[in-house]
Amino acid sequence: MSICARSVVALVALATLTSAAKADDQAVINLAGLKIKNATNQSKSSAPDTVDAGPRYAYVIDGMVKGDSGLLAALYPSPTALATVLESFQPGASEALTGAVNNLAGTHPVVLLDQTFSGTTVIASVTVNFSARFTVGIDAGNAAYFSLTSVVIDPSFLVGSMSFTSGTATIRRVACAADINADGFVNALDYDMYASWFEIGSSLADFNGDGFVNGLDYDEFASRFEVGC
Repeated sequence: MSICARSVVALVALATLTSAAKADDQAVINLAGLKIKNATNQSKSSAPDTVDAGPRYAYVIDGMVKGDSGLLAALYPSPTALATVLESFQPGASEALTGAVNNLAGTHPVVLLDQTFSGTTVIASVTVNFSARFTVGIDAGNAAYFSLTSVVIDPSFLVGSMSFTSGTATIRRVACAADINADGFVNALDYDMYASWFEIGSSLADFNGDGFVNGLDYDEFASRFEVGC
């Protein structure tokens, strides 16, 4: 084989390896620039960054936002944590910004978070109604995505809008479905955490994702726990 032919083969092999390397255990979505504006739908993708298919994923949404106009510009003139803003409208809402979800089928696409945040607060004697749907998932091409839809800010002409000055939505593949706390190990900590959820009927104990918490979930978890990781 000539030197030229060998070079072509080497380049093809390198391109193949580079393409394969793009799929990994974590994908990060840059949220900077997204607007939280009445009747405005937006989304961002991690592409070309992708994440491998797996039985469980942990996600974290973390960002800073500031007011662009109206009362929101006066209330949040400098970058403020997204969690703080959400809490001002719906106490406890920020807990949903971090979580872990099973994907027992091990295939994509999959939705990890589909949460509507809503609430009312008073800004400068003006009653403000707020609602927004946050969706986090992985598409069929293995790219992670974050979408912000069904945004209601009322009265919008007085309240204005906000935007992300920085932030990310990070999705991390967890190798084992029974790794409830997503720390990379399957042990008593996971068992105790799951058992506590199951005892109170928490939606977090819906291990098989069928919308119900029952013996099927516990049996599936126990089976996966026994196998370990």
